[in-house]
Amino acid sequence: MPDSRKSDIAVYKPDFTSFTGVNAEKARKELIKLIDGGAEGLIIDMDEVQMVDSIGLGGLVSSAKRLRTGRRLVILNAGEKVREVIRLSGLESMLIFADTKEGAIDLALG
Repeated sequence: MPDSRKSDIAVYKPDFTSFTGVNAEKARKELIKLIDGGAEGLIIDMDEVQMVDSIGLGGLVSSAKRLRTGRRLVILNAGEKVREVIRLSGLESMLIFADTKEGAIDLALG
């Protein structure tokens, strides 16, 4: 049976390896469009992303804050460097990690 919750979730997969500067701003705008378009939960597939900086973190945090109460921004397939930056920034409670799409869906919907 299909999971109807999936229609409430937006999945964004960056087409770049560096979630920094101009790329991070581009991603932030895309994420806001998804949220304003009705996404209740947000999954960012960072399989290809190798680096994130403070601008990238800022975009992720601002996107997470726009989500409806009880919904989450989930980072899927993050590499160790990306996880470490988020951990060191103290943002693990706001930016949650998942290793599978199914797990990310469950986390995104709270």
